[in-house]
Amino acid sequence: MPTAQTSQRQAARFVVAIFLFWAALYFYVPTLAVHARSLGASDTMVGMVVGSYGLTQLALRIPLGVFSDRIGRRKVFVLLGFLAVLLSSAGLAWSANPTHMLIFRGLAGVAASTWVAATVLFAGYYPPDQAVKSTGIMSMSSSIGQMVATLAGGFVALRYGTESPFWVAAFVAFIGFALLIPGPEKATVSRRAPSLGEILSVLTLPSLLLVSTVAAIVQYAVFSTSHAFVPIYAAEVLGLSSSQIGALTSVVLVPSALMAGLAAGLSTRVKEMTLVTVGLITLSAATTMVPFTTGFWALLAGRALFGLGLGLTYPVLMGLSIKSVPQAQRASAMGAFQAIYALGMTVGPAISGFISDQFGLNAVFWVSAFACLLGLPLLSLRPHRTTE
Repeated sequence: MPTAQTSQRQAARFVVAIFLFWAALYFYVPTLAVHARSLGASDTMVGMVVGSYGLTQLALRIPLGVFSDRIGRRKVFVLLGFLAVLLSSAGLAWSANPTHMLIFRGLAGVAASTWVAATVLFAGYYPPDQAVKSTGIMSMSSSIGQMVATLAGGFVALRYGTESPFWVAAFVAFIGFALLIPGPEKATVSRRAPSLGEILSVLTLPSLLLVSTVAAIVQYAVFSTSHAFVPIYAAEVLGLSSSQIGALTSVVLVPSALMAGLAAGLSTRVKEMTLVTVGLITLSAATTMVPFTTGFWALLAGRALFGLGLGLTYPVLMGLSIKSVPQAQRASAMGAFQAIYALGMTVGPAISGFISDQFGLNAVFWVSAFACLLGLPLLSLRPHRTTE
């Protein structure tokens, strides 16, 4: 039976591993769309490459969550996730055309699917009533990893070319894998396999489905803008460099990380839906600003505002998805939450690529801003009992 001190050490090591995991996944994100363009991709194909990351998550996150609950293990999935990051990053570096990028970016989504197990494993170090706090800490660690990686990735791409961030990402994934291997897994679940009826009862919880749908809207905006078409806008409309594009991605993550940590504390004093409402309005306003920006600093300020909105919404929604679910079924619930929001990751860039090809780049931002506001009426439908 692990002692409290051992559990604290394991939790601390896991926080570092979370940092490395998301750093590896995000090191090349600032120049991913630009690199796909350099290989001849249209806006529609750019959207498909970016969206393939969400497509594999949409397919795998619920099965992985259910299987994790059934076998009572989380850590093995996280380790496999690190290996998938390594292979996908190396594959992207070797890609000779956009189709290859589509395949290996999809493999990165396989890696991200293991976030289901990682979230529940870390939440097990905290009492059940502190679910929002634990997810806030995880979101802060992942956001810092993404922030550092995207900023560094832009400079690496500027200095060594747009293929180089992929190789750095593969190396970071290897370090994270090696760090996480030592130490036993902390028992967080009952080994009794949940029945099919129990699994379905969790996956069809109205509160879970509603929170997950709002999260999908948030991810629609994030992947349509930060991951796909803000870099394209910055490179092709404003003529910015790779390092500046990296800064634009990173500046979203700085306030997002700070707000994720703040939201973890605020969630005990402010109504969670109030935080999400303010966050959605902020996301919409920041997205609306993009077509009006004519220089680096204005766009940088707008993306920082976007990060504030993201930090207010995502960690709170993630915590709410498992708040009322028994510990033994939390991976199933988290799998459902992450699979549904992966729908936003998938359709956001794909639809936005089509919109850009048909109606122009600015239309991408108008539609994404409107999508954020669609989350507001959905929040009013949320059952009151899940806020308690």
